[in-house]
Amino acid sequence: KTFSPPDQDHDEELLSRFSREVRYQASCAHENIAQIYMYNDKIQEPWFLMDLATCDLQYEISNNSLSDSEKIRIMKMTLQGIHYMHSRNLLHRDIKPRNILKFDSPLGPVYKISDFGLAKNTDPAGESNLLTKIVLGWGTEKYMAPETQSAWDFSVKSDIFSMGVVFEDLNPSETPALRKIIDKCTHRRPNLRYDSAQAIYEDLVAIAV
Repeated sequence: KTFSPPDQDHDEELLSRFSREVRYQASCAHENIAQIYMYNDKIQEPWFLMDLATCDLQYEISNNSLSDSEKIRIMKMTLQGIHYMHSRNLLHRDIKPRNILKFDSPLGPVYKISDFGLAKNTDPAGESNLLTKIVLGWGTEKYMAPETQSAWDFSVKSDIFSMGVVFEDLNPSETPALRKIIDKCTHRRPNLRYDSAQAIYEDLVAIAV
């Protein structure tokens, strides 16, 4: 991937976004986060190198090509990647099917989170308000928690809301227990959502779907 700004008026800030995307994603070493092998953000056209994905999750959802067991497996993999990010004080802020990539492996398909362009370190030092305003304008409304659309109030729980919407997109055959998990992820009130991606993962394992 190379840096090709769509907005010439904010080249410097957009370059900062690209560099941040690369640094944050490259710092993550987890089987459910797309690995960046090398990058150069110090040249006129910065770039980074990662494996070529088979497709993204949106493609598979659109083609209705997943079994229920595969859908649950994808949910679990994605939750593990998100939990790892959160453990490193990183919010993704743009979780959606197009940013969940499928990779082939000897043990079967592996799904990995990618596109850290809107990622944020919960330590506020070093992130300009201007950059935040620019990138938040590029979020995908359907997957954004209510509190982020009006007050830009991003947190672990806003990522959890986004994951819940992805679960709904996957549309697995529902049991009451699974519906309860999805509803808790997507509750309009953040304090009534799950506290962590790990807690969702544990509930999925417990219902053994």
